[in-house]
Amino acid sequence: MPPDNRVLFIHPRCYRPYGRTGQVPMGIIGLMNDLPFPKTGVFAQHLRPGDLDGARVVVMDVHWYFALTNAIDLAHRIKKQKPGIVIIVGGYTATIYAEELLAAAPIDYVLTGDAEGIFRELISNLLEGGSVRHLPNLRWRGGQSGALYTTTPEDYDRLDYYTIDWFPSLNRIAQYLQQRNPYPTFIYPFVPVFKGCISACLNCYGTPANQLALCKRPRVTRGSAAVRRDLDRLSADRQIRLAYMVTDFAAFENRDYVTAALDGRFELDLLYEFCHVPQLETVELFKQAFRRLHVVLSTLRNHAEPRLAPDFSRLPEVIQAFANGRNTITLLINTNLGKEIADYSEKTLQIWRTFPRAEILDAGIINIAVPAPELPDRQRQTEFQNFLLKSRRRSPIGYMVRERMVRFMFTRASTTCVLRKMHTVQNLIQCFFSRLMDGVKRNLRHEPVGRNAIK
Repeated sequence: MPPDNRVLFIHPRCYRPYGRTGQVPMGIIGLMNDLPFPKTGVFAQHLRPGDLDGARVVVMDVHWYFALTNAIDLAHRIKKQKPGIVIIVGGYTATIYAEELLAAAPIDYVLTGDAEGIFRELISNLLEGGSVRHLPNLRWRGGQSGALYTTTPEDYDRLDYYTIDWFPSLNRIAQYLQQRNPYPTFIYPFVPVFKGCISACLNCYGTPANQLALCKRPRVTRGSAAVRRDLDRLSADRQIRLAYMVTDFAAFENRDYVTAALDGRFELDLLYEFCHVPQLETVELFKQAFRRLHVVLSTLRNHAEPRLAPDFSRLPEVIQAFANGRNTITLLINTNLGKEIADYSEKTLQIWRTFPRAEILDAGIINIAVPAPELPDRQRQTEFQNFLLKSRRRSPIGYMVRERMVRFMFTRASTTCVLRKMHTVQNLIQCFFSRLMDGVKRNLRHEPVGRNAIK
């Protein structure tokens, strides 16, 4: 094997909410752990010229569109320093804009759709000088492979989503957060259960339609034994105190599956997002399986659709069932419901007052527009330019102000008229701070990634 035989993974810099504290897509951890070659992971803001020494392949994720600008910038700088290196980009946004990314940056290959069963062979062939253009899901400048690969439950089950010693900075962040055990920060570790979803939330890649468009398949679910195996592994790890499940498999899978996956007592705290108001039997199952629960309960239909949940009236009893000891509860709301805001906000206030220790999370903040798949060429190219513009650095101040205002309004609002206009005020404040910070940092739009970064 040639001297340059290392694989370097770079997570591009993103602005809030994805990237502020180092959130990396869980899939790339599994893919990198499947490689039997020397590998290193680094955040773009920590990248130094010496990191490219010995690297023959660079892998970057463009999962969220926030990474577009930095990924393109990084590709130019990396190729300038080391022209012979191979750059591979993957992720949902990269899948949608494969043609545009190949035209905008010196990227060698875009791996589209699913990758669990082909990533290892792709990297192996590149390191050993073999051919790769016969592999499925691959695009390059001026061409693409005609074959299609879709993830199988077997490929999804076998990957290791938790070993991160090859990614030193993520490892340090994860250890620090696990030792402090703060309120969940959505960093590590995530326990994957399925790819895709049955809910049709706005602005989500997991919807049935988007999964078919992006990956050419329906939802893929891991076996309950694999989920249980992962929970046992994390429970036995003394450094892991908190795990994440952000896919509500309890609502989508049958009772036997849920019971088999959670059969036992795990020495873990768990953050879990319920897309639908759960049954009390499900609540008890989760309470028995974990030490402490951080649960997100949606007041909205199908998790985040801008409509009131049909079983909204059961929320008080579910909240009371969770409200024991050290469990924490977050209510997912939406202040942008238009005509329904008056009735909705009054009902939500009543629910919240029954358990005032609950946190409030506004879906109007977290539901950020995502690129749409399968657009006509001209429209897709226009959308790419729009999202490229949006992916430039943004100040988090506007977002923070809006979050604080949601909490303030819910603690002090006595009439719904305040809530009815709240989102308008929030948007104005957010816009003001974004414009202000953009003006101050205009000269930093093409800033180097790190103090001694590649130039």
